[in-house]
Amino acid sequence: MQLIDLASRGLFECLAAEELFLDGGGPDVPALMIWRGPGAVVMGKNQNPWKECNLEVIRQKELLLARRVSGGGTVYHDPGNVNFSWVVDRKTYRPDRLHGILRDALRLLGVQAETAPTGGMLVDGYKISGAAYCYRKERVLHHGTLLWDADLPMMRAALSAPRIRLKTHAVSSLPARVRNLSESLSGHALEDVIEVFVKRAEEDFGPRVPGQPGGEALRDRARRLQSVDWIWGQTPRFEVRVDVKNTPLLLEIRHGRVEKIRWRENALEWTERPWFNAGFVPALSEKTGVQAEVLLRALTAAGWVWPA
Repeated sequence: MQLIDLASRGLFECLAAEELFLDGGGPDVPALMIWRGPGAVVMGKNQNPWKECNLEVIRQKELLLARRVSGGGTVYHDPGNVNFSWVVDRKTYRPDRLHGILRDALRLLGVQAETAPTGGMLVDGYKISGAAYCYRKERVLHHGTLLWDADLPMMRAALSAPRIRLKTHAVSSLPARVRNLSESLSGHALEDVIEVFVKRAEEDFGPRVPGQPGGEALRDRARRLQSVDWIWGQTPRFEVRVDVKNTPLLLEIRHGRVEKIRWRENALEWTERPWFNAGFVPALSEKTGVQAEVLLRALTAAGWVWPA
């Protein structure tokens, strides 16, 4: 079993390593990555950031915003949260087997956990771990989070999206009661949990062999994963309604760009397709004949904010 060291890597390099190994550009499978990162909000591949998180909190607290390659819901990361990422052979992959390794490790430490239908791990009815998956050709990425001593108030603030008028078919996160695992393991350190988890994994997959990702391929993927085209452009199509001077303004957003607008009796294709951010307001002013300041106030009043 390859145990990949990501201790010195940033958030986007860790996410890039997952995808690199998933596509066969890393070591032989099975591979296990265990890593921690800075304060961040990480969306599932098919989610809408305005619907899933509070962009104002993210901006004020200088959290990172990222989108991963797997599906599922939006999660919060900080140094009190540990992430584990499996890349395994698709032919022999069984989700229950990997869920069981974590569940058994917790049992060995004296904590009785159960696996929820969504793949999350529950202790006394509280979620302490979530999971998500991505399938590509011969390999599967099975990864998740483990709340150890995370800043739960910050998590709730960052994941509490404002109520805005938005119509979308994007995947929605499922709310759950959460708790830090450290509350149930007061006599242990996080390093104890990780070591027991790895030893339990060795029983199924053999002795650990250290590995280290690197190279230009990893850096290229990290650059793509932190690009505007990925984080914002991957957002599924959605529609926005804002009342401007008691008149509804309708915007259709596709791949993070404004594609169509409807104002009064006019339905216009927006061939320039500007990004849906504060920078599109002057162009919208020209299209509608409404002052940019008026439009920006209407959007702000409706709850729309954008990172700086």
